[in-house]
Amino acid sequence: MNIRTIQITEQKSELAVAIKTRASIENCINVCKESVDIIAAHMAKHGKQPSGEPYSVSSYSTETEDFEIEIGVPVDEEIPVCSELFMSTSYGGKIITATSRGTFADAGKLWMEMIEHAKKHTFEPVGIHYDYYLNKPFADAREDDLIIRLVDPIK
Repeated sequence: MNIRTIQITEQKSELAVAIKTRASIENCINVCKESVDIIAAHMAKHGKQPSGEPYSVSSYSTETEDFEIEIGVPVDEEIPVCSELFMSTSYGGKIITATSRGTFADAGKLWMEMIEHAKKHTFEPVGIHYDYYLNKPFADAREDDLIIRLVDPIK
């Protein structure tokens, strides 16, 4: 696993075409890949290309033991959306970030280190977490060689 240094920096918000879905931890990456494919096909229908890396924002449900996930693909301008797709905006502001290469579990370990690093430097996570998927093309990424940029907004 290759890890880039944990950094505290600023990030601009991005307009995105997004979809909400649910997934188990075991199926999370496959669901994200399928969702990115749906969004990319819709964007192509409207003559648009992604303007940034696909991302997911998720929250875990202890009741259903799965994740509610918003998957977004940045785009330069709003486009017409269909019933399952919507326009969204990613977080803009101060963040703590690092990049993981390996499995989804490796990314989880790095995320724990990021949270400790933030607390050590008296920053507080604001409660949401983004995963940006950097493999090109994402659909072909192997589950043991995922390149994920982890982003947590902080205050």
